[in-house]
Amino acid sequence: MLATTIFLCYILFIPNELKGENMKTIDDIIHEYMDDEITIYDVSDYLDNLPLTGDSAYALLDATDTFDMPEIYEKLLTDFADILSVEETQMLKEKFLSTFDLPLPGEN
Repeated sequence: MLATTIFLCYILFIPNELKGENMKTIDDIIHEYMDDEITIYDVSDYLDNLPLTGDSAYALLDATDTFDMPEIYEKLLTDFADILSVEETQMLKEKFLSTFDLPLPGEN
């Protein structure tokens, strides 16, 4: 009975954003940034709050095919490094170095 009550409260009173519904994707965030609706700090906050999962890593990998933002590469090459394969990591490093005039993230 208690479990049912807690579940009903969760469904009825928890905002959709907290339940994971209507969450913005990385593509949504980047488009908002490009349309000047949000700042680079908002993009960074979004990236900082992404769960460290394979789904998040592959969403960011897909985003690198469309958007050249060093923040995405930095997140992938640092926080998501353990999730990526050796080939994916190498491809990202090569693309980063050919796209940006910056040192590789995570390597000093």
